[in-house]
Amino acid sequence: MVCAERVAGAFLAVQQYPSHMTGMVTDIGIELGKLAYWNSHKHDAVQAVRADRDRLVLLSLLTLSFFAGWQRRSAA
Repeated sequence: MVCAERVAGAFLAVQQYPSHMTGMVTDIGIELGKLAYWNSHKHDAVQAVRADRDRLVLLSLLTLSFFAGWQRRSAA
């Protein structure tokens, strides 16, 4: 079944479905939570919680692009 999906994806235009966006929105929430987290132990850099800002920007841009395309497609 996976092989058939790969073949179909190779020949058809790839579409991003709303169900695939839930994972990206979840990852955005996780990164925002890391960004807002206050590390109370400044001396312990090994266990410090740090947000991956590049990933946050990428996921945000992909999600915004999806909604912009969805809005444009639904308006047509």
